[in-house]
Amino acid sequence: MQEKPVAPDVAGALRLARAHAALSAGPGGRRPVCAIAENYRSERAFREAADALRAGTVGDVIKLDLVADMPMSAGNKYFGSAWRRDAAACPGCFLMDSSVHFVAALRALAAAAGFGEAVSAAGAAYGTADALPAPDALVGHVRFRGGRGAGVSISFGCALPRFALTATGTRGALEVRAAARIWAGWHGKVHTFLLEHVVLCTWRAVLQARLPPAGMRLHCEERGEVSRCIPGACSSRMPEPAIGRAFPLY
Repeated sequence: MQEKPVAPDVAGALRLARAHAALSAGPGGRRPVCAIAENYRSERAFREAADALRAGTVGDVIKLDLVADMPMSAGNKYFGSAWRRDAAACPGCFLMDSSVHFVAALRALAAAAGFGEAVSAAGAAYGTADALPAPDALVGHVRFRGGRGAGVSISFGCALPRFALTATGTRGALEVRAAARIWAGWHGKVHTFLLEHVVLCTWRAVLQARLPPAGMRLHCEERGEVSRCIPGACSSRMPEPAIGRAFPLY
């Protein structure tokens, strides 16, 4: 069992992979497992989301979007972590360390959506906060083996938290959201980070749940363009939505 990140750079990660591949088999003919201590991919919320994607709940997944804003201010218990600030030993610092969780969740949902593994990535990383080592923000795009992609946006210099991992499909959308418990709300000081919801949303749920904004009209497959959809008037063939299942992150 190894703590994240797996290595300070690609060369170090490859050395570790080669060293593991060279290990001899133990009792029963099995080689030791090299495992990284990362928990998001095992959390129930992400496992439920992956199951929903594999079941085709939102149809064919078109794209994934990851937004992870984690305020790394003096109130955060990791703010003073020395090794996370050591750019020589841990290039990327906070961005490299904590983003392992976010990317693990993204890869789990990408696999469930049939995207395959990532084959390329492009983006820009930069510094924004004087109190944090650069880089502390990243905006990019990941392309997967199946040809589809994911947008990635991460920030640690922000004031307020946000986590949303969204799968947009041909029959709906699925989103894993996070919320922070804020007890000094006037100043936006965040002291805990809690994974809160799996949300499955279909057009049927949207049409039956709310009126459109002023000046906007919705299109209903059965009734054409409408200013509102009367509950029960549409017999959409989409699956019933399951909205707001909440799972704590331990």
